[in-house]
Order: sequence, then structure tokens, then C-alpha cells
Amino acid sequence: KTFKGGKLRGLKYNGLFDKLRIIKETFKNYQHSVIGWRDVSPEEGTGIVHIAPGCGQEDFQLSKKFNLPIIEPTDEESRYKNGFGFLSKKLVAEVNNLIFENLKQKELVYKIEDYRHRYPTCWRCKSELIFRLVDEWYISMNKLKKDLIKIAKEIKWIPDFGLERELDWLKNMEDWLISKKRYWGLALPIFECSCGNFEVIGSKNELEEKTGADWKKFIGHSPHRPWIDKLKIKCSKCGKEVSRIPDVGNPWLDAGVVPFSTIASQAPNLIVPP
Repeated sequence: KTFKGGKLRGLKYNGLFDKLRIIKETFKNYQHSVIGWRDVSPEEGTGIVHIAPGCGQEDFQLSKKFNLPIIEPTDEESRYKNGFGFLSKKLVAEVNNLIFENLKQKELVYKIEDYRHRYPTCWRCKSELIFRLVDEWYISMNKLKKDLIKIAKEIKWIPDFGLERELDWLKNMEDWLISKKRYWGLALPIFECSCGNFEVIGSKNELEEKTGADWKKFIGHSPHRPWIDKLKIKCSKCGKEVSRIPDVGNPWLDAGVVPFSTIASQAPNLIVPP
């Protein structure tokens, strides 16, 4: 039949891989349901889209709106985590044919075709990229936005149209991502406890005071990995021993604090907080 997509809205259905352990554990009593989304179009693919909240920004935002369960399928090496049956520990880029064969064995395939679809690739090697859901650290910009706009208006802009562009950027600015899952870079001075409390260390003196005897391990080293990771502090809320978060600063954060980090190199008692 031919009909508008809205007619399918609310339709319940079973997923192709609902029997995998990790999906059973995550979904529990959740039932798949068709939802309407204006961003779907028939110009790419079939006009029907599978939502994977753990594999894309738009999908993740949609999951928040409709309270959809979220599964994080891959690890840092782009391999499927345990619990995905025949896919576990396999690289994402190597499983297409395995999935097709699995569906054929289940007699769940109507037709397999190639579709032209825009997809991100590495600008260096042209390999296809994947989106991965991870926890990151942000600075909330809502509290700072008004002050930044006020300051921008007090500045003399040359050329003067720069102000309009700056204000447009500031008004549409989202929270500032400051962390990065890397080894080299500005070691974020954030110590997070399992009780939910976290502390940001503001100076070298403060770090020495809170680490106590462990400070001897750090003497003679710069505040980078791996040396700073050997230091631990006591949680001010519950008293547990706390390690620094493994994240380093996002390159944009690193670039933004250059004036202060330059001062820090001349004033050894200062560690710049994010």
C-alpha cells in the first residue's frame, strides 16, 4: 500500500537482535515502537531509519526526547563489547557480512541492496568513522553567556561587523566540551569520587597540600601524565581516596588557556584549572 509515514506512528514491533544478552539486560520490558521524526527523508535510503542512541548525536538527542533505552555497543578500539553474541570483540568495520549471513539464517531478510548514503570518513586515510557514546566533561555556558555578550559589546571591533558575528556565535553557543579521551595534553586537575563529589585543584600548592606524602612521587615532574596520575587526594565529602580523572584537556581548551599556562611556567605555584 501507499500511505504517509504518520500512519505507522505508535506501531509496536520486535527487533532483529532482541535476543542478544546485552539488549535483553538493557531493554527489560521496553517495547520497540515507531516514532515520527522530521529529519527523516526518502532522499537517502528507504525513508525509514533505525535509531541507535549510542551511535550518533541526533539519535542520542531523540532518545532523550522519547525516553528510549541507550546501548553503548563499542569499546575504545571500535570493537563490539561482550554481550553481543557472534559480534562480541569484533571490529565494527569487519561485521557487515556476518550480520547479513545471520539475518539470512534467521530468514529475516527480504532484500539486501546498496544505498547511497552520506557518511563521515577520516580526512587522512578515508576510512569510515563511527560515532561512540562516552562520558565527557563540560563547562555550563548558560551562566557565562550573558557576561560574555556584555563584554563583547564593550569591545571596539575592527572591522565592526565582527561584533555581529561574535554575538551570533555567543547566543547560539552550547556547553563547552573541555575533556578528551587521549594520553598527551593538559591533564585536567579534576578528582572525581564514586560518591558523586568532584574537586578541581586550582594550584600546585593546593595539590601538594591535599596529596600529602604522595607528593614526593611528583617532585621534579611537570603536571602531565603519567606523573600526575600517581597522586591521590581524599574526598572532602566521604573521605575516600580519589584519583584524577584520566581525561586530558580538549585542544581548544588547551589553546584558550595559553596566556595563563605561560604565566604558570614562570610561576611554579600555579596550575591552571579548566
